[in-house]
Amino acid sequence: MAQSRWRAPLVVACLLQCCAAYAAEVPRGVILFVGDGMGISTVTAARILDGQNRGQPGEENYLAFEKFPNVAL
Repeated sequence: MAQSRWRAPLVVACLLQCCAAYAAEVPRGVILFVGDGMGISTVTAARILDGQNRGQPGEENYLAFEKFPNVAL
């Protein structure tokens, strides 16, 4: 029983040390979202459908990825 008292804090300390070391690393890559076939008309239709499914008219709705700081067409 005495062993189990120190085992949990030791495990937590090890996990915190590992997480801190991982968080200090420099990012190694970039995530690129490529919406193949997502032209302006397709995105507009998806936006309207999503808005209508939410009970709104649809045109004033925005899709989550439309709020990204950078997009390419």
